[in-house]
Amino acid sequence: MGKKVTSCLGASSKETRKKIRQKLGSLKSLTVQDKTKQRYKAALAEFFKYLRQENLELPTRQDAMDGMVSDYLEYLWAQGEGRATASTFMAALQDHLPKLKHNLPASWRLMKTWSVHEIPARAPPMTEAVLRAMVGWSVTQGHETLGLSLLVGFYGLL
Repeated sequence: MGKKVTSCLGASSKETRKKIRQKLGSLKSLTVQDKTKQRYKAALAEFFKYLRQENLELPTRQDAMDGMVSDYLEYLWAQGEGRATASTFMAALQDHLPKLKHNLPASWRLMKTWSVHEIPARAPPMTEAVLRAMVGWSVTQGHETLGLSLLVGFYGLL
């Protein structure tokens, strides 16, 4: 979604709205933010690179497009790409070709399966060296209870 613009006081006249809207740009240009457009462009570029590598051409029928997109998702999965890459690609494709919306059932089914089986990337737990530093700091500052709770939490709960 584009940036939300709060309504301006005094923008009730047609001419005022027209001037404000000229500064904002077309509705189509406001549907996706610039950073998102850049991600979409990169995702589509990778898809077209894949098509060139595999000597494939974009199909003209939507059902064939679903099969090709499904194959590309399988390729991304096999290459070890993250789910965010695939999601960005799907969003970019549907933004670029809005008629594909609701016409890629097999591809979306693969995306759902991917989200179920994706290995989560979790933040690593605090290291023991960091724990020691935090406990040392808390003791030197006179917060022995905090130091003790850090130790109990680290060794007893984690």
